[in-house]
Amino acid sequence: MKVPVKIPQNVEMLIEAGQRVDFTTPLLKSSGKKTIEIPIAEIMRFSPDKIFLKLTKTIGDRIQQGDLLAEDKGMFGSKRYFSQIDGILKEINHMAGALLIEQDGGEADVKHCFFTGEVEAIYDGYLDLKVKNAHKVETQDPVEYIGAEVFYSPQEGALYVEEDINGKCIVTSELNPMDHSKIEALGARGVISVRKFPSMTLTQIILHKPEDFEIILSKRYPFVIVGPEENTLYFYE
Repeated sequence: MKVPVKIPQNVEMLIEAGQRVDFTTPLLKSSGKKTIEIPIAEIMRFSPDKIFLKLTKTIGDRIQQGDLLAEDKGMFGSKRYFSQIDGILKEINHMAGALLIEQDGGEADVKHCFFTGEVEAIYDGYLDLKVKNAHKVETQDPVEYIGAEVFYSPQEGALYVEEDINGKCIVTSELNPMDHSKIEALGARGVISVRKFPSMTLTQIILHKPEDFEIILSKRYPFVIVGPEENTLYFYE
């Protein structure tokens, strides 16, 4: 079976089609750069479509702190904007009247896979993950994008320890209020259930159909990942 996995764009991928991966496999390397948006038309109070007439720099120019970026000349004087950062002018947004300046953010950041299986194909923005079995479910609300191992909590007398739940999503129908802060402190990624637990600050993922919850409990899939749609989950092995 195949599970679609959403991946970032405009990064250096460190995996390839046909490769088997797990949570220890390096997935991608970011450039170590960050982009800063400066809403210069709003700051200087001129119409966004006039931005090209006000700028003193062009795309590709290297900018240093203190450089004059824009000047708005008027009958009774002029307004000037001086850069507060170093970087390269990458884009001019004439619709918003903003500049995008790229800064060197330091060393490149390597991220590891948040899924396990065989990479069947890689596309622009997602990949197909070949797995043994999978079950797709809907959630009541959109959820943040995560992928993790699954811990199935005993229905009664659950004792949570760090080695069991650190970095994992807990599947449970009941949760003692005394355990809410404990499981977060022990490193749980979130809780998956069919009902919400009041006063919990940890991420809660509520399944839309109770029958899906019963299937998950019976199959005990070891892994879960959010689908490309924000209100879907894939449980898989």
